[in-house]
Amino acid sequence: MGYVSFFTGLEDVLGAMVNVRRGGPPASLNSADLPVAWVELPSGDIAHVAFGDGRWATYNATVFLAYQAAAQDTVSAAFQAGVGWLDTLARVLSNADVCASRLTVNMKLVMVTVAGTDFWAVRADVSGKDE
Repeated sequence: MGYVSFFTGLEDVLGAMVNVRRGGPPASLNSADLPVAWVELPSGDIAHVAFGDGRWATYNATVFLAYQAAAQDTVSAAFQAGVGWLDTLARVLSNADVCASRLTVNMKLVMVTVAGTDFWAVRADVSGKDE
């Protein structure tokens, strides 16, 4: 396994729950694209260990799931929709099989700007380990 497999696996899982998925950050978005998720900000490390093949790789990525334009609806309605997306994304990622370990996920509601337009989004920092 490597970064390509980790990213592709995350995109496949996300593609089952949103209308559009993109390989990396989108250049632009409009309301017809929503909800949309993308994976970005790769990082990781390889720890050397004294058993197996001698390494234990950690893969990290950030998932953004934009679900509503900031100028649309009220803050309260957007917040409530975001809480629902937190539940959905948590359920999907907790069942994802993209590496040897179960994924570690830290999530929060954020505003993300794409091509000068602000969107309500869920940001999920995702980590997984593989032998």
